[in-house]
Amino acid sequence: MKNRRKLSWLIAALLISVGAFGAELAPPGMARIPNGVFHPFYTAANEPKQIHVKAFCLDIAPVSNRGFLDFIRANPRWQRSHVKRIFAD
Repeated sequence: MKNRRKLSWLIAALLISVGAFGAELAPPGMARIPNGVFHPFYTAANEPKQIHVKAFCLDIAPVSNRGFLDFIRANPRWQRSHVKRIFAD
């Protein structure tokens, strides 16, 4: 689990650095991540080896615990007890 978490942070950092080049199109405090292809490190035999990803914006700063709590309180449908386990763990 720790390796996956580290990998997620690495991918996020890479996406942020790539998105910095298109920052003029992103809202303040966000980086624009351009269209691209994601190559998962681990896949099952029946899963695609690459995934096409549309451009999106990503917050530059990580979300604080307080910011997350405020979000959960404002959006109860995203509370752990209301979403599928795969999205909550």
